[in-house]
Amino acid sequence: MKTQFKVINRESRQQQIMNASEVARFFKLNTIRDYAVSTIKPTQEKFLETLLISCMSLLIIVLTTKLFVQWI
Repeated sequence: MKTQFKVINRESRQQQIMNASEVARFFKLNTIRDYAVSTIKPTQEKFLETLLISCMSLLIIVLTTKLFVQWI
């Protein structure tokens, strides 16, 4: 997925969401110090990251419980 950028005008607080090529074209016409730029993490990658962390946590709990039960 392409990285998205949030461009905010410092005076009017108007927000625009653009991709990398649009940001490059935008700043050829406008000065960068008038705007604040931040990246937006794609939601699909965030979902996959959360799913992976959840699965790893569940695996650790199951293996720890199994080890504890065998020890008793």
